[in-house]
Amino acid sequence: MVTVDSYLDSDVRRGTSYTYALAALRDDGSEIRSAPASATTPSLALALEPNANPAGKAFQKAMFSQGIPLTAFEVSDLEQEYQRLKSLLQL
Repeated sequence: MVTVDSYLDSDVRRGTSYTYALAALRDDGSEIRSAPASATTPSLALALEPNANPAGKAFQKAMFSQGIPLTAFEVSDLEQEYQRLKSLLQL
């Protein structure tokens, strides 16, 4: 029997709905199940991390090692870029 405190589904796709349920075996061999829980992954994620900062580099390495795609870019005026990106969502 395997006992775990958490579970990470590392094979999810963006914009996709997933449903999970827990199952456990009692000492007598009977099974008990939880109610299902559902979640939908965001279709787009944007994380602003300073790439020149060592913490940003560690974040980027961790994301790559998990196979999570990301792009790093820099802008001179963050507020202006935020407003520009926000306007694209309203198209």
